[in-house]
Amino acid sequence: MPPDLAQAVEQASRAQRYGLIEASFSGLTGKRALLEELARAFALPEWFGYNWDALSDCLTDLSWKEAPGYVLRIAHAERWLREDPDDWRVLCDALRDVSDYWRHEAVPFWTLFELAEPVPGLAELVAR
Repeated sequence: MPPDLAQAVEQASRAQRYGLIEASFSGLTGKRALLEELARAFALPEWFGYNWDALSDCLTDLSWKEAPGYVLRIAHAERWLREDPDDWRVLCDALRDVSDYWRHEAVPFWTLFELAEPVPGLAELVAR
């Protein structure tokens, strides 16, 4: 994401008092590392179980991080996406479900992936 766009996202999030959650997948390998990074970024509770269901449960609660909306900004996901496309699909499905949940609650929840380079086949990986 260009610096001016990243700054605009940050300013818009602050203006709306949205929770801006920033994660970096740089250097991550494997599902556990990804879940640890998301746990850190969201400051997930100690009872977080480090699996996909637990991630969905936590992200559809967020009572410890109450806000009128949420923006999750994930940087440096290119390598992880290429090396683990199956878990990438699961992550995208989980984040899509979380977004759907919050939409029904009238609470915005957006995920932005900052990719430093094009990823061939990305559209197919994130499509349902």
